[in-house]
Amino acid sequence: MKRRDLLILLGGAVAVCPMAAAAQSKLFRLGVLGDPSPELWQVFIEALRARGWIEGQNVVFDIRSSEGHPERSPQFARELVAHRPDLIVAVTHQDAKAVQQSTKTIPSSL
Repeated sequence: MKRRDLLILLGGAVAVCPMAAAAQSKLFRLGVLGDPSPELWQVFIEALRARGWIEGQNVVFDIRSSEGHPERSPQFARELVAHRPDLIVAVTHQDAKAVQQSTKTIPSSL
């Protein structure tokens, strides 16, 4: 995947995030399901930072990685949902499907 494609993908994730329009005083929880590559993660962090979202200041990450075992995605999706994040970002289509099957109330993005 090209850097431009990653920015579009991750920019979309940030755009659907309900926290984007909220006051900056709340600490938002962002769940991440999957195994993002270091490049993908860096682009994601940069996209958030460019929009004023700084880890530890106004956003915290709750990451669940299947560590090469995609069959564990449903279990990790349920764990993320139990922590009630403001948004869940899924790395793969399989991760997104697991999230969609685990919640209808928490916004998610691929």
